[in-house]
Amino acid sequence: MDRRLPPATPGPGAGAFGSPPSGSDCARVVARNEIYWANLGRPAGRRPVCVLTRDAAASVLNAVTCAPVTRTIRGIRSEVEIGLDEGLPEPCVINCDNILTVPVADLDPQPVGHLREVARAHLDRALRYALDIAY
Repeated sequence: MDRRLPPATPGPGAGAFGSPPSGSDCARVVARNEIYWANLGRPAGRRPVCVLTRDAAASVLNAVTCAPVTRTIRGIRSEVEIGLDEGLPEPCVINCDNILTVPVADLDPQPVGHLREVARAHLDRALRYALDIAY
């Protein structure tokens, strides 16, 4: 037996390493550009995040790539200004310099909002800048 490989899972519907699936979370699907409240642990705590993972991948993953949302607005190119139109109570920014992976189970059950077309274009631009992706 190759000890470097995890044991095979017993089949569809099973969790990682054969553990039972985590209730309704395994059937939840989140979408790119949705904004959720998330429990990020210390030091970030509970805060909104914007889902960055593409929809085709998000539908099968247990964790998604997100950008944190903050009220600290620095006015730099790696930020995207959002607020009331996106379901948030006040002006803030999506911070593309601090992207992270968040388990879907740590996201609230329902999104608080989603990005409109203009904000989606700004997010794509901010991600290219933050990650130094030539386009």
